[in-house]
Amino acid sequence: MHASSHLSEKYIDRPLSRFLARAAMKWIYPHADLCVAVSQGVAEDAIMTSGVVAQRIVTIGNPVNFDKLVCYGASPPQLELPQRFHVAVGRLVNAKGYETLLDAYAMLDDAPPLVILGDGPERDRFIQRAKSLQIGHRVNFAGYVANPAAIVARAELFVSASLNEGFPNAMAEAMALATPVVVTNCPSGPAELLQKETVDLDDARIYDTGLGLLVPTRNSRLLSDAIRQMMASPERRIEAANKAQESIRVYSSRNSVDEYWRMIDEVSRASSLAGSYLE
Repeated sequence: MHASSHLSEKYIDRPLSRFLARAAMKWIYPHADLCVAVSQGVAEDAIMTSGVVAQRIVTIGNPVNFDKLVCYGASPPQLELPQRFHVAVGRLVNAKGYETLLDAYAMLDDAPPLVILGDGPERDRFIQRAKSLQIGHRVNFAGYVANPAAIVARAELFVSASLNEGFPNAMAEAMALATPVVVTNCPSGPAELLQKETVDLDDARIYDTGLGLLVPTRNSRLLSDAIRQMMASPERRIEAANKAQESIRVYSSRNSVDEYWRMIDEVSRASSLAGSYLE
């Protein structure tokens, strides 16, 4: 069984879907030999919402293919880009916190353009919000691009204001591409990737983990402050990006494959042992 997102954070505006998903999890998960969660936060959520016991759940993060990312990052970008820009990546939906992100950039008169990669049902609303904040000329809603790595690799900063994640793939790839990150401390994943697992989700301050900056969700003022801090020091950005690139290697494809094989071997051994007792 594989868990990749928070049930407690999903379907908030769709109560019937939420009820059915929770019921299915409570019926299916406890019968699985083992449940794999993509982050510790997702594991804790699965335990809380499904009733699966902690001993039958393991955490294996999504794999990051470094060789492919480096190759894609070195490719020519599909967009005409300014010399300096910040980038955000993700579907244009409420869960990605774009309202907070746009509000934060409205407080940053000296920030370079913001390039947003991704499409979604809230695109028109977010474009209108950028216009109403008088930053429409500074925000490029670029839509879907086949190779976002080529753009992320050239960005001065990767920013994310997500309200929830399972495993933040775009953030992990930005770290692998040595692009410094400013992200929200949402459930779950960002704090784990930045090696700050004990952060209180309600703590209203900026955390500098040495790998990037972590800020509370739905707080545009602190998000703008964190972006401003990173903008002010190229040396700080470079140091954080290099450390982050090194730390994210624990999520390499090779390590992920090894973890899955180890898990499969353990389940097989346990099943064989159980079978021998029944003979």
